[in-house]
Amino acid sequence: MDHLQKLQEAFGNHLRKLREDRGLSLRDLATRSDLHYNKIGQIELGKTNLKLSSIIALAEGLEIEPKELLNFNFQLTISEKVAH
Repeated sequence: MDHLQKLQEAFGNHLRKLREDRGLSLRDLATRSDLHYNKIGQIELGKTNLKLSSIIALAEGLEIEPKELLNFNFQLTISEKVAH
């Protein structure tokens, strides 16, 4: 698995936690962020790379600042750091 895929999965996990902490379903967040619920599901699964406009829309839907959406843990293992 490459770095981008791991980053996408970490972001997706963070997004899912934020959504669930607010008691929102995928459809709820989709309505609030004006994004399709399938797209949000793909983001949460780490299957898609986001555009800045999607990050802003998700933050608005969650009623948070975009920086909060981007504040998640992501670390590479030492062997991954050495490989690149």
